[in-house]
Amino acid sequence: MRYLALMLLLPLSVDWPSAAAQTPDDRALYWADSWRGWHFYEVPPPEPEPAAPAPQAPAQPDALHEFERLQKAVEDTRHIAIMQPTEENVRRYMALEAQVVARASYFADVAQRVAWTHPELDPTLQGRPVNARALEVYERQQAEMRSRTVARLGQDHVLMFFYRSDCPFCHAFAPTLEAFQARHGLQVLAISVDGGPIPGFPQARVDNGIANTLRVDQVPAVFLAQPFTGRITPIGFGVLSESELLERIATLTAPDSELMLPGLHQFTQLQ
Repeated sequence: MRYLALMLLLPLSVDWPSAAAQTPDDRALYWADSWRGWHFYEVPPPEPEPAAPAPQAPAQPDALHEFERLQKAVEDTRHIAIMQPTEENVRRYMALEAQVVARASYFADVAQRVAWTHPELDPTLQGRPVNARALEVYERQQAEMRSRTVARLGQDHVLMFFYRSDCPFCHAFAPTLEAFQARHGLQVLAISVDGGPIPGFPQARVDNGIANTLRVDQVPAVFLAQPFTGRITPIGFGVLSESELLERIATLTAPDSELMLPGLHQFTQLQ
C-alpha cells in the first residue's frame, strides 16, 4: 500500500513543463508516444563486440632460436678474430666453426639416408644419372630421341651453314655437317659469304644478303630455317660435334624454348 501511494503521488511531484512552454512539435511527440504509458522498460542497445586481437606471429621453436644463437656467435667470434687475431680469439672461432661443420656433416648423413629410402627425393634418379652404366643408357636414349626430333624437322626445315672459303674452321666443320645430313635426313644448305666453294657441298649458294640480315659476324655459323614460314633459329657458331648439333636443335625447338627466350626466333623471306 505504501508503494502504491508513492506511485500515485509521484506524477504530482514531477515538475513537468507547462503546456504553454511546450512547442507544437514537443506536444506532437508526446501524444504520439502515449502508447508507452507511464511505466516502461527500454531494452538497452547491444554492446559492440570487442575487436578481434591482431594475429601474432607463431613462436619460433627452440631449434630455430638455437640456430640463430649459434649463427650469431660464429659471426661475432669471426669478426673479433679478424680484428683481433689473438690465439684465444682465433681458437674460440675455430671451435664454434667446428661445431657448425659437425652439425652440417650429420645433417648430410641423415639426408643421404632419407634419399636412399625415398626415390622421389634422390637427386641421382632425377635428370642426368651419375652412375657410369646408367649414364651410358641415358645418353643413348637421349640421342635416339633427339635423332627422331631432327628427322621430323627434316620434313620442312633446312640447316643453313654459313662459311668462308678461306676459313680453316669452316673446312673442319663441313665433314661433320655432311655426315649429319646423311645420318639424320636434315638437309644442309651451305651459304658462302665470300663466294668461294667448300668441299662436300658442291651446291653451295652465294650469300644474297641473308647473312647481313641474320647478323652473321662469325663463321662457321648454323641456323635452322623453315622456308615456307621464314622462321629462322640460331643453332650455334664455331665448330660443333654431331652430338652438340643434335642436342642444340632438339633443345632450341622445344616448346619451352620460346617461353624462355621470346626473341629466339627470327622471320625473314628466304630466296
